[in-house]
Amino acid sequence: MSSRNVFDFSAYSSLESANLLHQSELKIFELAFKDEPKPFELFMEQLAQSGRLRRHYTQNIDCRTSRLPSLSQKTISLHGRLDRMRCHICSQHTVLVEGNTFQELLGARCPLCDKENAERTRAEKRLHSVGFLRPDVLLYNEGDGADPQILSAFEEDLRQNIDAVIIVGATLHIPHLRNFTRNLCKSMKRRGETKKSYDDKGVVAWVNKEKPRASLRALVDFEFLQDCDDFAHKISHEITNLEGEIKPVSLGIMLTNIFREIPRHCRFNYT
Repeated sequence: MSSRNVFDFSAYSSLESANLLHQSELKIFELAFKDEPKPFELFMEQLAQSGRLRRHYTQNIDCRTSRLPSLSQKTISLHGRLDRMRCHICSQHTVLVEGNTFQELLGARCPLCDKENAERTRAEKRLHSVGFLRPDVLLYNEGDGADPQILSAFEEDLRQNIDAVIIVGATLHIPHLRNFTRNLCKSMKRRGETKKSYDDKGVVAWVNKEKPRASLRALVDFEFLQDCDDFAHKISHEITNLEGEIKPVSLGIMLTNIFREIPRHCRFNYT
């Protein structure tokens, strides 16, 4: 079955499909922690440690960034995360997965529902239904994912004076995410028009094996049509000093300097 069929909300319509979904989620969760952090993840952690990374939005659900302390603090998981369980009745009830508790928590009674019912019993109030725990992952055909925390981050970032947007590995098929990305890039470039330095007007870099969609192409300044780990390998030494620290220059200017000789909208092979 395709991943789109497995990771569909209709999986909870039968025990067989629900088990297949949970087995797939558990496999992703376990595999994510078998490998060491990838070069691009380490590059992002370095940016976060230097204070140069404002926000990291990810569509990944595997929680690999949780092993990188600075990056994890800057990360917003747009589609949820497998290291957390959520009550299927009360979405405000969440429980963190720690150690080997994934399978123990999966399908268990929501402890927060039980706690609330215990309080209602003492107050001699009517008991509420108790939900079961499921991985906190947004499935296909499960609403629009308009989490208030995510929308708040979107609105806040649109007001910030940023100097670079790097779009990595995402095709941006989801309308809400595509519109936010487009608005973020436009907002950055509008503010850049008021800056005196041409090199500091805001840079949009596209890192993907596929070209950007037509609706974004006009906003993209540089394309790197290779793997994101290749991108990290090829620019890390350009943006760090001899001590391995990020140079004290805006990221937008550094990216512009690196890509200055590269024709716009072309395949980039750095040598």
